[in-house]
Amino acid sequence: MENTKINYDFIGLGIEFNLYSLIYGYYGLAVAYLGQVQDGIALCEKGLGIAKESNSIMGISLLEYTLGWIYVEKGDAENAIDKLESSLNYCEEANYTVFLGLLWSSLGHAYLQKGNSDTAIRFINKGLKLQMNTGRQGLLSWIYYCLGCALLATNKLKEAQQAIEKGLESARKNNEIFNESLLMITNGIVLRKKEPTKWIEAGEIIQKEIKILEKLEAKLLYSRGYLFLGELYYDSGKREKALEYLIKAEENFKEMGMDYWLKKTQDILGEL
Repeated sequence: MENTKINYDFIGLGIEFNLYSLIYGYYGLAVAYLGQVQDGIALCEKGLGIAKESNSIMGISLLEYTLGWIYVEKGDAENAIDKLESSLNYCEEANYTVFLGLLWSSLGHAYLQKGNSDTAIRFINKGLKLQMNTGRQGLLSWIYYCLGCALLATNKLKEAQQAIEKGLESARKNNEIFNESLLMITNGIVLRKKEPTKWIEAGEIIQKEIKILEKLEAKLLYSRGYLFLGELYYDSGKREKALEYLIKAEENFKEMGMDYWLKKTQDILGEL
């Protein structure tokens, strides 16, 4: 494709889109997860340009969504909201409902990063309902992860635990390893908050998932694991262990340009 510059159209999930542009999206997402976040974004932007040149409505929507997803993972809520809302508009224009649940849930997660938990929960629940209506199980675990995070942020620990359990069931059924690890890390955080005396068990849960993500070279994700583990040790009064992981997180966030997560890390470091 790269050599010929030919635009290929692919019929999938009941609609036509530009395959050449979509490959750039998947490539960019993979590169971002490896920790080369800006390079990943650049690849997705190139794919988006190709989709626009071929006037592929769903290609544009999928690339906007992929960019929005990367920005959510990065913690760049403003850009995430911009891209996800644009993708939603294209999906609605094309009357394409398959990705609406994921889009609304990811948009809710972006609003959670902005501190608007009520909007976040409302959007994520809307996304969950839409996804359930499609009958498709793929990435349902991501929606439950978003919901678990939003409920955790509002200290609704019992409901957060229920969302996490449903997400884990879906992730394991569909072999969604990244989402399973994110859900397990969140599970460890919830356990520590529900039962502070179980901080050792909670820490072991998070450590196990960090090792899995490190083996997968998912720097974008395991760096957040460092932060959450450092925060757990900080809350449990284990200063040296907290420093060990928070310094790792700080270095990685600086390298990847993840200012949202960097600030969270440095706020805790400032208390040590």
